[in-house]
Amino acid sequence: MIIGRSPYVWPNGSETALAAFFGANVGLGFYRVAVDQLGIRAIDGLTIGIAAGAPAPDNVDQVLIWKGTAGAVAADADSLLVLENAGRANLQFLAPNNAIKSILFGEVLSALRGAIHYFGSAHATPDRLRFDIADAAYLFMEATTFAFQQATTMSTSTGALTISPTTDLVVTRPLQVSSGQLMRFGTSSFSTPGTNNLVLLEGTAPSGTLTDGGAFYVRDAAGTTEATYVDSAGGVTNLS
Repeated sequence: MIIGRSPYVWPNGSETALAAFFGANVGLGFYRVAVDQLGIRAIDGLTIGIAAGAPAPDNVDQVLIWKGTAGAVAADADSLLVLENAGRANLQFLAPNNAIKSILFGEVLSALRGAIHYFGSAHATPDRLRFDIADAAYLFMEATTFAFQQATTMSTSTGALTISPTTDLVVTRPLQVSSGQLMRFGTSSFSTPGTNNLVLLEGTAPSGTLTDGGAFYVRDAAGTTEATYVDSAGGVTNLS
């Protein structure tokens, strides 16, 4: 090991002020970035061990903070910072009660292109999470609210989208069903729905084709089906 001032020049052109070399490709250097600014440079990665037996990082140019082994798992090659422990591994942000704690995502287009913010317990809008997308607040989450800040589409790439509350599902605004789609309650189905049909089911619905306007079906506990059809001109026909 060699310790002392070294003629080695790091890739950024800064002269090393103090260096420790353990071999051709293993070393740690402190260098002057600017007046009153000190930089730290490690060759082939840096491990900060807070327990005995700390290994080298899995990848070159990676910083590993190590307390214990996580097992046979390799760090992602694009991860600049890796936290590893044999138990829980947490990343914590501490700030005053009235402060916002944030994780920021930036790029050339915008330094704040995306973000996750937590508003502290003494903030003007306390104890809420805010998710930013494309430089705008997109979603607010609080203990009892989940509020999108713009029109949003919820979909699945496969399978059903299930909403399963422990009590009632409360809708406070008009519920719009896309043209030609079928809305149903229960597990029954209706064959060949037409345009703008709303079908309310309990049990087995009658079969048939609906067009224009909308159809409303109610099946009571006794199995009696009542239906009302409203045509495109607003005419009402009792189909019971």
